Amino acid sequence: MALERDASFSARDHSNYAMALQGCLRSEEAITAFSKALDMAPANNTFVFNLAACYLNNDQAEEAKDLFINVIKQDSKNLEASIGLGIAQIKLLESAEAYDTF
Repeated sequence: MALERDASFSARDHSNYAMALQGCLRSEEAITAFSKALDMAPANNTFVFNLAACYLNNDQAEEAKDLFINVIKQDSKNLEASIGLGIAQIKLLESAEAYDTF
């Protein structure tokens, strides 16, 4: 059964849809759905984090890094975002920055 999206989706619906797509290894589509969720609810830090993680899993470390930094600016105690940032920095060969992050 194909995953389909309803035109009346809320931001949460787009996020849930993106999570399902990501689970099906459909990263590009998941990125689009996460982006739509963020367009509708730009202050939702969970959506920002999930989009960053999706970018990281899709080997788009620069995009992931920027988003993880935004998450950490909003919640400096977000350990998962700090770990994601460190991984993105390692993928970008920014070893000194990654060392500082960890």
